[in-house]
Order: sequence, then structure tokens, then C-alpha cells
Amino acid sequence: IEMSRKYLNRLNIKEDKKFTLNGELERHLRYSRFSENCVKELLNEILMHMNLNDENIELNVKYVSSKYALKFVGAYSGKDKNFDKPMITINIKNDMTMENVISILAHECTHHLLISNNIRLENTRREECLTDVTTVLLGFGDFLVKGFEISNRVTYESEFKRYVDKNSIGYLTSNDIKYVMKHI
Repeated sequence: IEMSRKYLNRLNIKEDKKFTLNGELERHLRYSRFSENCVKELLNEILMHMNLNDENIELNVKYVSSKYALKFVGAYSGKDKNFDKPMITINIKNDMTMENVISILAHECTHHLLISNNIRLENTRREECLTDVTTVLLGFGDFLVKGFEISNRVTYESEFKRYVDKNSIGYLTSNDIKYVMKHI
């Protein structure tokens, strides 16, 4: 928590009020089942909340069947020799909730905030935890608590075998997020 605060202070960013979703956008997202245009609008709302509304981030939305486990649900690629501008990729499964999608986008936007300001940690796990904690400090804690829960689903079962699909969103658990929220 203190490390995240230190970096936000260094960037002159105050811990923010809770993120609230525009009611009309929420209805459009639910009605469209996360159409690419609505997800882009959501990304812009999150960036505005983080005071990053002048950022030009490309969004890559992929839709994936729920019967497949994913290697990742979101990814951030910073601007470099391969990319003209930063890119966020989100893999949306058809059983994802609003909280899942907001959690993924907020986490990836926080990556953008930290990385574009040269805030990196050598240990990937620590960097991901820093990103989750910073995302909470930026006002997304309530969404992360609900969105980071692991979904366990039996995807195939026979007399001899049982396959369970475990996809988690985020690197901290819901209890970790609640702990951070309690101590900020």
C-alpha cells in the first residue's frame, strides 16, 4: 500500500474517489453484451477517472467462448518500436460480468499509468500486485472485489474424468483487495 501511495504522490495523483459507472453506459454495456464500441466507451470513462483522458490507447477486444480457459484476460503493451501507441487487449468470455470487464480494464489502465511514468519492478509478480493495489487506490476497489473472484466451472465430466475451468482475474484475491480497502 505504501509503495503505491509513494508512486501516486510522485506523480501528483491523489487517491481517488470511488469509480462510478455512468448509468446510460452501464445499460448499453449490458444490452450489447460488451460490444466493442461500448467497451471503448468504458475504457474512456476509466481513463477520465484516472485523469488520463488525453491518452490515445488502442483497444483490442476479443470474444472467447466460456468453454475455453484463457491464458490471460487482459494485457497492456506500451508504446515502443513495435507499437505507435499503447494497446490494451481484453479477452471477453460470454459469461463475464460487468465487474469482470471493469476490473480488467482498470488494471490494464493502471499498468499504462505506471509504465508510461517509468514505474517498473523487476519481479513480475510484485509489479502485478503493485498494479492491483494502485488500482484500488485509484477508486476501483469495489469492482475488483467482485471482479477478481475465481470462477470454477465444470466444463466436462464423465465417469472417469472431471475438468474444471479456473480463470482468475487479477493477481490478488478478493480478501487481499478487501484488506487494502480497509487500510487506505
